[in-house]
Amino acid sequence: MPPALNVIERPVAFHLAVNVTDLDRSLAFYRVLFGAEPVKCYADYAKFELADPPVVFSLVPTLAKAGGAMSHLGLRLTSESAVRAVQKRLEAAGVRTREQNGTRGCYAVQTKVWVEDSDGHQWEVYIVSEDLPGGDVTGIRQGLPATGGDDSPRVVVYKGPFRDLTDGEGRTFPRGESVTVPAAVWENLRQGPAADQFVFGAPTPATVTSRQC
Repeated sequence: MPPALNVIERPVAFHLAVNVTDLDRSLAFYRVLFGAEPVKCYADYAKFELADPPVVFSLVPTLAKAGGAMSHLGLRLTSESAVRAVQKRLEAAGVRTREQNGTRGCYAVQTKVWVEDSDGHQWEVYIVSEDLPGGDVTGIRQGLPATGGDDSPRVVVYKGPFRDLTDGEGRTFPRGESVTVPAAVWENLRQGPAADQFVFGAPTPATVTSRQC
């Protein structure tokens, strides 16, 4: 019989790993969002482990690139006071938040706070106050709230079946080429019916905050 392996018992947790373009800046943001220090912090990797809710969250530095498959991330908490505590911590650090109170979506009634990290990842911190039956779906298709914290131009890349695509304002998107558009146009494309035909780049990063690990 082979010798037993040494296994470290850890609690069940939800794991997320995201690519980031600047680890220093991302660590500064997530320290505030989570109210905790990373348990691992290296030049090429960092990890947070949260107990409540149980989450293992990794940051992986990568070269800046357009788009990604991720829609948004979230922390489901147990009370509105817990949501407000996170919101207060973020805003005290100068991070802008957006509220949705009693909103109907995802077959539930939710109260939530939205926030964007330094790479444009959308986060919702929320509670579920009521589940909605399948026949009551008002607002189920509700998208992410319009971005309000950064109006800087952003990049999109058309990847659809045509050689190029022209929108209602005469703006042309050649297939495979980066096109810089206003933030409002970027958001409308991302929320629109042709969103799957585009790759969406993050907004221009803000001022870098040094990392202290």
